[in-house]
Amino acid sequence: SWVPEGGHCNRCGLNHTLMEAQHFRRTFPDGEAYMRGLECYQMPPLDEWFALTEMSDGARGRADDGLDFQPIVATIRGSQIPSNYAAAGHDAVVPCGRRGAARRVSIHVRVGDLLHALDTRLASAARGAVRFLLNALRVAALLDDVSVLVVSDSSAATLVDLGADITERVTGSRVEPFQPGKTWSDGVSRFQSATTRDGFQFDVVSNGNPLVALHCVASADLILTPRSCKERNDCKSFASCDDGTGEVRCSSFASLALALSVGASLAVSNDPRLSDGDVRRYAAGAFGQPTPSRGANVSAWRRYLAAPSVEPSWAAVHRHICERRETCLKRGGPEACTWESPDGAMRPPNPTSMLSHDPLFAPYVDKSCRGYEVPPTQFDATGDGGTFPWDGIGHKALRIFERIAKNGTPPATRHFFDEDVNVNALYLERVQGIVDGSAPSLYCHETKSWVPEGG
Repeated sequence: SWVPEGGHCNRCGLNHTLMEAQHFRRTFPDGEAYMRGLECYQMPPLDEWFALTEMSDGARGRADDGLDFQPIVATIRGSQIPSNYAAAGHDAVVPCGRRGAARRVSIHVRVGDLLHALDTRLASAARGAVRFLLNALRVAALLDDVSVLVVSDSSAATLVDLGADITERVTGSRVEPFQPGKTWSDGVSRFQSATTRDGFQFDVVSNGNPLVALHCVASADLILTPRSCKERNDCKSFASCDDGTGEVRCSSFASLALALSVGASLAVSNDPRLSDGDVRRYAAGAFGQPTPSRGANVSAWRRYLAAPSVEPSWAAVHRHICERRETCLKRGGPEACTWESPDGAMRPPNPTSMLSHDPLFAPYVDKSCRGYEVPPTQFDATGDGGTFPWDGIGHKALRIFERIAKNGTPPATRHFFDEDVNVNALYLERVQGIVDGSAPSLYCHETKSWVPEGG
């Protein structure tokens, strides 16, 4: 089974038993049920979007020690990856609602999945994220000639409600920190304008294609981030991220944006009693780094990223999975297509993959279609012949980029983001039959945890 002996789940770091594997089967008895538990988006191939095909053979990075970043972020920032990404010209594909100001400030706020988490500490982290947002808006209001974009997985209305809860806890009076206004679009994303009680105007973009949200954070001239995102302890425990005002958690998504950025970044406290003097000091040091110019190449990917979420059928996904076997055999024969460990034993890329030979996944993927990989030059992401599990774009990309930055790019490798279908996420390239007249790559993530309470 994908749950190892002893019931320990490597995916989430919690103790799980075989009962939870059975719970997954009961929750999603077949492929169509599984797809209904996912939110899916059309995407360009991720290797190309992140400009990994432009990496020099054998290139290694050097940790960027000039700023107090998490180790994984510092390592990636010292490699070719940020400059290649900046030169890819994605600003013309994803304009991020630019308003004509000289500089753009982005604020990423992770709330949605934390609010509904079974772990109460994660729910507390959601409130900490909103406390950070309120302070970041105070800092941004003191900056000259900037447009400010809040990128969140929650709507402006949700952020307002949480902000009002926080002010009530601190002051005893329920006060809405800002007022949402009109909605508008730049042709790719839909935004909602908002105004603070002090008259400061900004925009909010919620949900939508995760590549769009990522670029709108990473491409900003200044990223305002929670303090936990720039601490060298990597914030792996809640205590290490505690600001003295409750738990704060830096998401992998925010870390990935910082790693890709060539602009400035500023870590802001989430203390709800942050003084005006501290806010002014933050603002004074906001633009401490130069911001290189970026390219402006128009891309056909725009229509993928501008599209709303899609609801592909399991039949189309399953057909693509089964075609991988034939595609792979034509490219390199059985030895090039199967996942093998250093000792030659067959194994899946990760224990939760539906493409493995585990009987657990018999209701989803035909046995004859499992155990094959299309790219014969699969990137050895872990160093032992395997790949990092697909959990979300943030987790996956950070680990791949770190591996490239530390160990360089093997000359034979030209494929980094492996296709997979597992219990947490799905990524397949150039899938026929999910939209008319095109074959976009498909990325899906779970909309809520299927793990039962108490797991």
